[in-house]
Amino acid sequence: MSVLKAATAALAALTLATTLASAPASAANGRHAAFAAGAVGALAIGALAAGAMSQPAYGAPRAYYYDEPSCWFERQPVYDAYGRFIRYERVRVCN
Repeated sequence: MSVLKAATAALAALTLATTLASAPASAANGRHAAFAAGAVGALAIGALAAGAMSQPAYGAPRAYYYDEPSCWFERQPVYDAYGRFIRYERVRVCN
């Protein structure tokens, strides 16, 4: 069941419960009390629904994949034309 369907079902159940709870008040206290109870109930339900819908939806961040360059630096020996060692030099090596 999706979150939206669950929220809609909960809101419908809460509306029905508020309607049934305000019915005995209207019979006991007259017409104006029933209107006030209905208005307060409607405001409470509206506030709950607005509060539930205003919450930001947090989730896992998007995964960004990219190919890293497969290159690195190595120290390699440098030789002169006669095969004698001169120095080490940093050389970029890639696959």
